[in-house]
Amino acid sequence: MDADRRVWGFRDEVGGWGAIAAKQIHNTERSQALRSLRKTPIRLLP
Repeated sequence: MDADRRVWGFRDEVGGWGAIAAKQIHNTERSQALRSLRKTPIRLLP
């Protein structure tokens, strides 16, 4: 929660550039998470 608040505070201070950077970081983390999920076999589905 604190990390999120710091990111959004940083975005508010820097303005549009901060929003773009935060979006890039979020997209990178999400794509890496999806990639790692794809590598692991899905055992949740029946």
